[in-house]
Amino acid sequence: MLFHVPDGELRRKALERLQQLDPAASPSDEGESAKSWAESVASPPTEADYFKRVTEEFLKTGCEQDGAPYVIRAMLVTLHRRTLDSRFINGSPEVHEIANAFLDEEKCRGAAGLSEEDKAELRELRDSPPPNPSPSRGRRGPQPSPKQ
Repeated sequence: MLFHVPDGELRRKALERLQQLDPAASPSDEGESAKSWAESVASPPTEADYFKRVTEEFLKTGCEQDGAPYVIRAMLVTLHRRTLDSRFINGSPEVHEIANAFLDEEKCRGAAGLSEEDKAELRELRDSPPPNPSPSRGRRGPQPSPKQ
């Protein structure tokens, strides 16, 4: 591949990116990376912080104009729990917040061009009843109560 990239800045940048894939090369920041991962594992976010962050990412990604309306349409599958990704529970405050935001085309540019069917799904999600109370839903859906 590099034989097809002419000498110059583009070739230099390509070589830099490819260097990261060389197993013989040791990244200069490996120690920092390992330390960061160890700190993350030692202090995971609270459940509330986790769901807040995931909701923020869904809103940020879904409302980007570049992917309109396809990104939101793909997210509907996750929001409806039709995949193995079960981070959200139907009727949860996060699902309501996301669906409500995706229905607001003025504030959410990613909603431009959603079909009436998509909007009906979003209204259904927004208006769904709250889930049954659970002591802890965990990151992958409801978790069993701790033994007493």
